[in-house]
Amino acid sequence: MVKLRRRIPAISTVLIATFLLAGCADEAPKPTGPELKMIGSDVTQSASMLVPAGVAYSYKLPPLCTTGDPVKILSIGPASPNDGIKVSYWAIQPNEFQVHPGVLATGDVLGARFPVVPGQETAPNAVVSGHCPADPKTDATTDILSQVLVTLERPENATASTAGFLVTYRTGSETRSLLMPYGMTLCLPDDTVDKRCRAS
Repeated sequence: MVKLRRRIPAISTVLIATFLLAGCADEAPKPTGPELKMIGSDVTQSASMLVPAGVAYSYKLPPLCTTGDPVKILSIGPASPNDGIKVSYWAIQPNEFQVHPGVLATGDVLGARFPVVPGQETAPNAVVSGHCPADPKTDATTDILSQVLVTLERPENATASTAGFLVTYRTGSETRSLLMPYGMTLCLPDDTVDKRCRAS
């Protein structure tokens, strides 16, 4: 019985230390610089397009903003890279809906990239500098935000999709990623089997 009493405090001390260490490990590291945010709803959305084999498809995603100093965009790629879609080209440009208000711009291009316009940049010069409003989902901003352009291809002759797009950026001393939850399916015109393509 004496031995048992001596062991209990030792075991308790080890358990308390373990819990304290676990609590510290679970704390997410705080970002060392400003964050990149997307304007608009963060609810997952998806679309499908009929795209012939071997043809590229270009699409405009919602604009981005920064919570502080400018951040450098390093890359933009599919959130699910193993599902068959490749981002062959990406760029950011001044948000056309702010630069040319009231002008209905083309939302997509089949078979080509978007034309280059003043201010359009890709790596290593792509920088988002427009400041986010207090609530990026609802509030307006006077800063010109950065619109995201992607050109999509599929290496295989098959219907392919991605659940969204990952924007990798540099902030402070960290490299971080922002998920843009805009899923896209590139459907072969003769694909009548894949349920993702039936509404196209």
